[in-house]
Amino acid sequence: MKKLFFGVLLLVITIHSLHAQEEGNKRTMGISATLQNTTYGMNIPIWIKPKFVLAPTLGLNYAGNVGTDITLGVMPKFYLKDPVKLVPFINFRLAGIFNSPQSTADKNSKIDLLIGVGYGGEYFFNDNFSIAAEFQGNLTSSDKNSNRFGNPGNINFNLATAVTVNLYFTR
Repeated sequence: MKKLFFGVLLLVITIHSLHAQEEGNKRTMGISATLQNTTYGMNIPIWIKPKFVLAPTLGLNYAGNVGTDITLGVMPKFYLKDPVKLVPFINFRLAGIFNSPQSTADKNSKIDLLIGVGYGGEYFFNDNFSIAAEFQGNLTSSDKNSNRFGNPGNINFNLATAVTVNLYFTR
């Protein structure tokens, strides 16, 4: 997976010229794909202000005879300076992870909650394409029947990293 990611990244770097964005860029919304450990997610970043993005989050994991996880959440992102080339940011996360088991032995649906904060940097190749990396601190609350975070019915804290590829639409 890492080889594929770095291969795509190298291809993008060679195709795109690395120019800074012009002042007055009018991003409206976009599509973001996130890779975090073995989990993939999708955000729809909506530009509210030049330094503020609100991103609804959707995740879907299906595992054969185990069940389905659906993640729904929201992530506000605050850029610490004008998003021109390399920009630091802070974000917050609020999400629910809903599990529907496939097994007839386990008929209990589970809901786990996540609240997190992240700090990272986003590199804008041009007005429409960027990549970001971030460090996260997450508080999770597990359902009493959930073993997702290894601590059923309790609260956990974890540190994580994520890489995001973003495609933005402009006016």
